[in-house]
Amino acid sequence: MTGLDGAGGSYAGALLVDARPVGHPTARQRGIGRYVTGLLRGLSEIDAPVVALYDADAEAEFLLDAIPGLTVERWSRNVVRRHSVEGTWFVATQLMLHPIPLDPIPRVVTEARIPVAAVMYDVIPYRFPERYHVEADARNQSVLRASLARTTDSLLAISRFARDTAAVELAYPVDRIGVIGAGVEPQFRPLADDPRPRPDRVLPNHVGKYVVAVTGGDERKNTEGLLVAWGRVDPSVRGEHHLVVACAHSPAILRRWQTCAATAGVADRVVFTGALDDDEMVAIHQWATLSVMPSFEEGFGLPVLEAAASGIPAICSNLTSLPEVLDEPAAVFDPADPDSIARAIERALSDEDHRRVLLSAGARAAERWTWTRVAHDTLEVLSTHGRRWPQRARSPRHVVAVAGPFAGSQSGIGRYDESVLDALGRQIDVIDGVDLVALVDSSATAEPTSSEASGTRLPVRAVGRFARPWDFDHIVAALGSSPHHVATLALTSTTPCDVWLHETSLVGLHVGLAHSSGSEKWARDHVRSAIASSEDAELAALIDDEDLLDAEHLHEEGITMLSPTLAGARSVIVSSEQAAATVRRIRPGGPPLLVLPLAYPSRELLVTGRRPPSSREIVAVGWLAPNKAPLDAIEVLARLAKEHAATIAFVGPTLEASVQAVWEVARQHAVTDRVTITGRLEEPEYQR
Repeated sequence: MTGLDGAGGSYAGALLVDARPVGHPTARQRGIGRYVTGLLRGLSEIDAPVVALYDADAEAEFLLDAIPGLTVERWSRNVVRRHSVEGTWFVATQLMLHPIPLDPIPRVVTEARIPVAAVMYDVIPYRFPERYHVEADARNQSVLRASLARTTDSLLAISRFARDTAAVELAYPVDRIGVIGAGVEPQFRPLADDPRPRPDRVLPNHVGKYVVAVTGGDERKNTEGLLVAWGRVDPSVRGEHHLVVACAHSPAILRRWQTCAATAGVADRVVFTGALDDDEMVAIHQWATLSVMPSFEEGFGLPVLEAAASGIPAICSNLTSLPEVLDEPAAVFDPADPDSIARAIERALSDEDHRRVLLSAGARAAERWTWTRVAHDTLEVLSTHGRRWPQRARSPRHVVAVAGPFAGSQSGIGRYDESVLDALGRQIDVIDGVDLVALVDSSATAEPTSSEASGTRLPVRAVGRFARPWDFDHIVAALGSSPHHVATLALTSTTPCDVWLHETSLVGLHVGLAHSSGSEKWARDHVRSAIASSEDAELAALIDDEDLLDAEHLHEEGITMLSPTLAGARSVIVSSEQAAATVRRIRPGGPPLLVLPLAYPSRELLVTGRRPPSSREIVAVGWLAPNKAPLDAIEVLARLAKEHAATIAFVGPTLEASVQAVWEVARQHAVTDRVTITGRLEEPEYQR
């Protein structure tokens, strides 16, 4: 591979590092989230061309606070497109997360043919399937994870043990697995260098000297074995100390541990802290007399390194990766033998010469395992391995999505969206490098009516489930004021979209949804909440509870429910200057605004296969509802009828109250024989 030659060198490409684990609901406060932060810090420190790719704003804020000056960019097709050159690598940091994330290697990276290196933390679930693959979902995810891992160009193992076991369990070529190790966060420092107050929130006043163990509820952490061993420590040594088990735990696990401690006769000499924040974790190490890690299996064993960096002696299991951390035979014990653990604790607490050996080993480990070294080793591995597959980087195609109802929806906007999609498809056919996707709102049930229909079709609700916002360059969300747009509106609340407003109101959408809910309380609460989140308090206060489900009344009061949608829009499209003025009033200085008048079929298309329409035949298309002003149309018809044999047909779904009102006004003007109400027509009849 060319382009990466170490710190201070010349780079042809970039290191695109997936930073999403720092915001992952379970990983951000655990090893993987911390590892990603450290890796990014090390790469930044050696001036590597690193770009941290994030999803949520909170992730970017966290990273910039932790690593000032770090280059962070939100995931998008465009950011990958800009870096799609030879020499760029993508570093997948969440391939081994449990459960497997939606897209540990995003599709756009594959489309760009950027080589992928995945961080390999451990393959513990594969080594103990009887424990971790009991559920079918877990087994299936492991199969997917292993299959995906085998497509990568390189694996970056955090220990020699992780490398060797990954090669076996994943059937991955060992010569394509580099060992980059791990590092310790800078806040883990000796008490003398950076003193922290004792974590009094989690350490009772009666606790003086103590031994700390950062474990967990997983059986492989061997917490119960440690509790048994603590009961076997010589009372003359143990009497001056408590054992502090520092980790989060469920109530059921806590009860199990408390029972184990009581059985071992040490219930009064053990403290279970529960979850700790970062400052408390540092402090609980700094004030400890000794750290012990009794795990049966670890990918690296970061708590051992954190204890060493905090300036306290550390001892650990002699299994798997743990001996690699301290590289000191005198610091290990047999985790399966409680007596071995007890002897190691006794010696580390009572033998000063031995404590000096442990402290020296810890100092060497803290100096060796740094994020700067991890960063250097990462660049060296990537430079050595290069691409695994014979291909070259390319710019990913542009992907434009249109979201909304389409053919088959009862919404007239669905028919219009279908026509727009057809037109876009014909245009895109002559533009190289652009793909078209229709995100179909759930109200659309039929197949496209036109053979011209172009592009892939997915449900709107696929976005955020098996499709991601960065799978698209642009999402144009077509919105109208009816319940046929509910899923599309939900999309605009989570994903930046270009919003195409066919009406400058969403009142009908929210009220229509409320009416169909089946619960009057929910209906009123929903509409009240929508008003509160979109209108000023003064206007919201004018709406009485009995009027909440009256869309016409809400319109008359000036309620639009548009503000949140406009606030999150990348741009807004409307069909008239009047609509543009409404948008500017609601959101002054808001997103870019385009007035795009509605299109209509050519006259030739309209008259194909039938006689030309008469100028006396009037057709009103759309919902027969108060906001369409059908009574005004009857008044106009009555005036025309004095001189012309005019007729009017209302074509589209109906509201019963509006139907009755139309017939009443028609009777008053004696034009009932000139009025037709068709209701909703199937597509062929509608076209005729």
